[in-house]
Amino acid sequence: MSCRHFLTLTLVLALGPVVSACSSSGNVGGAELSQTEAATATGGTSTLMVRAQFENYAGRTALEAVQQFNRRWLRVDRSGSGAYARVIVDGARGDQNLGGEFRELARLRAVDVESMRFLAPNDANRKYGADYGGGMIEVTLVGR
Repeated sequence: MSCRHFLTLTLVLALGPVVSACSSSGNVGGAELSQTEAATATGGTSTLMVRAQFENYAGRTALEAVQQFNRRWLRVDRSGSGAYARVIVDGARGDQNLGGEFRELARLRAVDVESMRFLAPNDANRKYGADYGGGMIEVTLVGR
């Protein structure tokens, strides 16, 4: 066997398990999960925060949890509108977050939050109507 064939075979054997693991979907408790579900099961995604993340923030606010995990949700919209994300808690519209205060999130205890989802401006406007130039943070409380 030539040196080149030996190196190729070694490389294939070494990288085979890595490539296989990267291409498969998650498996939790024997059930196959989609990529989004697998990410959620392990602690959320860039647009979703889940209960497990909030449990580490006992005694703190939901705003502090967002500042830690998804700070970009709190930034002013970059399209030039100057708008911040609006907050909806269990379907009820909250403050407009003028100046980026996020009073609704500051009033909520992190341990009372089941999940939060960020909707980009276009998605928020499509779902809730106009006036969501900064996007939307949908909050679901525990037990709702």
